[in-house]
Amino acid sequence: MDIITPYNNYTKRVRMTFIRYLSIQLIAYGIDMGVFMGTIYTGLFGVIAANVLGKIAAGVFAFLMHQNFTFRIKKNMRDRKQIIRYFFLLGINIPMSSAFLAALLLVTGVPIIAKLLSDTICVFLSFWLSKKWVFKSNRLCTPHHIEHDDSL
Repeated sequence: MDIITPYNNYTKRVRMTFIRYLSIQLIAYGIDMGVFMGTIYTGLFGVIAANVLGKIAAGVFAFLMHQNFTFRIKKNMRDRKQIIRYFFLLGINIPMSSAFLAALLLVTGVPIIAKLLSDTICVFLSFWLSKKWVFKSNRLCTPHHIEHDDSL
């Protein structure tokens, strides 16, 4: 029973982290979609440029929130590597989601539907990379040893 309890606590923490991640992503997605729709409907930019602007705006918001709320990184554990990794990941995510968007736009013909589908494809990969690479702990993250600040 002692072996199962730390594992159950660990899986519960992972589940709660994913729920916090999705909550922040929904808000960030509102920012992303708002910038996307606003720039398309005002005629400022085309679909792909609007997607890039939306991702950048949402990315800045999401980084700050994921660091503080989702992954609960202690202030003394925050470093420039996280910022560099996050925006490197965002730099990969933007062209990848834009490629999916362009392909799905050919299929659907509706920019908002194509964007919803392309972003849905990218969200799970982004969570995994954020958890394992961007906001990773300096020490091993095992069921017995979690580096994140659970006091929040």
